[in-house]
Amino acid sequence: MLAGHGDPRGALLLARSGMAGAGRAAPATLRALLLHRVAFAAALCGERRAAHDALGQAATAAARRDPAQDPPWLYWLDEAELSAMTGRCMAALGRPLRAEPLLTAAVSRTGQPRTAALYGAWLARVCLDLGEVERAGEVAGDALLDAVRSGSARAAAEVVGVRPRLAAHRDVPEARRFAELATACRPYLPEVARTGAPKAAQIRSD
Repeated sequence: MLAGHGDPRGALLLARSGMAGAGRAAPATLRALLLHRVAFAAALCGERRAAHDALGQAATAAARRDPAQDPPWLYWLDEAELSAMTGRCMAALGRPLRAEPLLTAAVSRTGQPRTAALYGAWLARVCLDLGEVERAGEVAGDALLDAVRSGSARAAAEVVGVRPRLAAHRDVPEARRFAELATACRPYLPEVARTGAPKAAQIRSD
């Protein structure tokens, strides 16, 4: 949440504290998750080497996973999700060619609107980085509808965050259609995505 609301340094400190607190006795799956959190926050801070180091350690931990040792609340963290998180981190590191196939797979295979919206927003950014404005508009539009379906404040804020970059391409029909769709969907989005001023209750419930 800190990373998504403009405090990547705070997110990195929190992620590293969580990793230190978990210790080496933590199950491998939990270590992989915490290392991904470190990698993503480090990427947002511009600490490229730290991000890549954490990703490498996360991959090593994931290879040692034993589902029988995992706490029940980690049921959702599978190989597909780990791959998607790697794609998001690559996007944050400015490596769109590495990120694109991972995020495309994540969006296409998930049946959860919130997850599709979150990774769809990152995929739209990657498409813009690659100069694929038409695809970016289409992906962002799909992600916006998924955000509405999910009712997730975080997902909606991620998708709406793509709008300024697409607005620079109003000459492209897909970018214009996204702008029109964003306007039409605005009443159905959580307040955090409409105003940019998240309420604590909304963040906690998301």
